[in-house]
Amino acid sequence: MPSVFNPADAAAYCLSAAAIAALGLAAPRLLRLRDPRARGAVWALTFFAAFGLPLLPSIPNAPSDAAAFHISTEVVATVLPAGRNWLPLLWLSGAVALAGWRALGLLKLWRWHRRAKEVQPAEAAELGIGQYARIFCAPQLPGPLVFGRGTVLLPDDFASLPSGERRAVLAHELIHVARQDGLRTLAWEVLRIPLWFHPAAHLLLGRLTQAREQIVDQEAARLIGDRRSYAEALVRSASRGSRRPLALAPLFSTRRRIVDRLRAFVEDRPMPDRKRRRFIAVAGLGLAAFAVAADRSFVSAGFAQQPEEEKKAAALTSPPRLIEKVEPVYTEEARQANVRGTVVIEGEVRPDGRFHSARITKSLGYGLDESALEAVRQWRFKPGEKDGEPTVVRATIEVNLRPH
Repeated sequence: MPSVFNPADAAAYCLSAAAIAALGLAAPRLLRLRDPRARGAVWALTFFAAFGLPLLPSIPNAPSDAAAFHISTEVVATVLPAGRNWLPLLWLSGAVALAGWRALGLLKLWRWHRRAKEVQPAEAAELGIGQYARIFCAPQLPGPLVFGRGTVLLPDDFASLPSGERRAVLAHELIHVARQDGLRTLAWEVLRIPLWFHPAAHLLLGRLTQAREQIVDQEAARLIGDRRSYAEALVRSASRGSRRPLALAPLFSTRRRIVDRLRAFVEDRPMPDRKRRRFIAVAGLGLAAFAVAADRSFVSAGFAQQPEEEKKAAALTSPPRLIEKVEPVYTEEARQANVRGTVVIEGEVRPDGRFHSARITKSLGYGLDESALEAVRQWRFKPGEKDGEPTVVRATIEVNLRPH
């Protein structure tokens, strides 16, 4: 598992997530997949593969035949001055800012709700769905939306719309209620907050919203039984819309998204349920395998290239020799707790003289694990040799840390 507050590991995590997201975003287009349910499932799986799997404990490398070597070093580390650990502060600042922005959006929705008047449109009873939904008309509301478990907000001019358009709007919003999309969207927004720094997270969540709207468009059109009238109502509602702080289930959106939704609506090619399930299972396994590969490449192996052929176990002509050592930083948190002890790190000294595939097998906490790991990755060795040739050597490094 990478330490995402370590700059090197954070960069590796971002690159790994970007590679997985790129594959998942491109897959529906490359496969000419037009079923929004299947597309949405692929993007949801991609999101969790890109941002969840790299945070799981890394799978240990299979035991190699490289010769073993042990290094023990006593480190009296320097104290990290307060305020130098800027990466967690930067991440927290961004997360708090985005959470605050979303909270302002919810506050605005709550204010609209307070000013709204509950109504019971005749079209809602005719449609026969979302029976537990509560429908309100709110003044100055830009357009219809759903939030929470079953609250539908409609603009105050809703009653003046043509009957067919009212049916289309209500069908769309009540299907969102029946699907519990208000709560789902809120859950996705919560997941967005800690990932504010990664463009791929926002892109994937945008695609998921698009797929969700396309699914509801299809179901609403089937419910009212008139695809043409529904498409016309969608365009007219979009022409009256504007941006909102946190629209949980909008009938309309930006012009670009409306074009995408209309195109998907016209090119609707639903996939049979059984075929869709098989496709999603295969896609999930493929994304998981790619995620593990990306994690091992970018995070666990530290961008290192595996040698073409590892040397077989045998007595070393000469073991690796440490020629350049970077001292780890003794964190302020550890100093205040008066923590001292040993961090044990396993990995390999390769012919390039660097320590690769490093993983901690004995931890101290208090930021000392990350500090020791970052330092050891910068050490340089004269590589071990076998029969006069540089070879791969398994190494265990014990870093003994104590304050001044």
